[in-house]
Order: sequence, then C-alpha cells, then structure tokens
Amino acid sequence: MAEEIDLRFLGEQIKRLQGDVRQVKSDMAQMRTDVDGKLSRADAKLEAFRETVDDRFEQQIELIKSNFRVLSPAIATLRESVDARFESVDARFDSVDERFKSIDARFDSVDERFKSIDARFDSVDGRLEQQLELIKSGFKTLSQEIATLKKN
Repeated sequence: MAEEIDLRFLGEQIKRLQGDVRQVKSDMAQMRTDVDGKLSRADAKLEAFRETVDDRFEQQIELIKSNFRVLSPAIATLRESVDARFESVDARFDSVDERFKSIDARFDSVDERFKSIDARFDSVDGRLEQQLELIKSGFKTLSQEIATLKKN
C-alpha cells in the first residue's frame, strides 16, 4: 500500500523551490540595494539639510555679530549723548539751586533790613515818646507858669 513516491516529481518541485528561493534572494538583494540607495539618498539629503541649517545658523550668528558691531558704537554714542544731556540737566538744576540759594540770601537780607527798620522804628518811637513826654512836660510847665502869671 505504500505508494511509491515519484522522485522525479519531487526533484522538479525541489528545483522549482530552489529557483523560487534564488529569486527571493535576488529580490531581497535588489530590495536591500534599493533600500540602501534610498537610505543613502535620505542620509545625503539629511546631511545637506543639516549643513544648510548649520550654514543658516552661522549666517545668523555672523549677521548678529555684524549688527552688534554696527549698533555698539551707535549705542555708545547714544549713551554719551544721554549722559551729556543728564549732565546738562544736572547743571541746570545746580544753577536753579544756586538761584534759590541767592533768593534765600536776598530774603534773609530783606528780613534783616526789616528787622533793622523795625529796630529804627522802635528807636524813633522811643525818641518820639521821649519828645512827646518832654513836650507834655514842657507844656505842663508852661501851662503852670501861664496860670501863675495870670494870677499875678
């Protein structure tokens, strides 16, 4: 009952299978080559992109450095100008302060003059009172003498 296996059929099947395996190996090698090529192209593109980005960053850095070199003196000039303006304003305030001090001194001088005038008025008042008292006294004496003369 054992059927006899046809070895020729099996041999042909093995040959076909070996051909299919070779074809699969060949297709796999081709796919590897294609994938490796695509990966190489992708790597090349990525490297080119990286270099472009690096170059752009370098350009930006150089642009920033260049702008800083241009702006730095302008900023320094502006700073000097602002400093000079502040110094000018400070000098003006100092001048105003000196004027106020001068005005204060003048007011102090006027106050002293008023005090001196007040003292003079006080002195004149005192003298006038003395003169008035003297006149009153002289008038009284004179009145008494007139009254005495009238009686005599």
